[in-house]
Amino acid sequence: DDPLGYSTYFMSSFMSHSCLPNAVWHYDGDDFILRARCDIAEGAEITVSYLSEDALLESIPARRKHLKESKHFVCACERCAGGRDPSR
Repeated sequence: DDPLGYSTYFMSSFMSHSCLPNAVWHYDGDDFILRARCDIAEGAEITVSYLSEDALLESIPARRKHLKESKHFVCACERCAGGRDPSR
């Protein structure tokens, strides 16, 4: 029998974090859907945020502190590495 569908749960665990993510997970009932937040060039890495939408509004030090405490890494994404957050 052909499967009714495929799950990406396993693959989602390999997605990189960014504080300027180009994709977001969306839940629709039992469906787990990855949606683009912007146009994504062919071959570009697809990133999601490990932070909540509210936490993404915080300053670089606040976001980095949260990620260090909860995920054990210091964020060096394009938004954090510049020193001055262009989206604030």
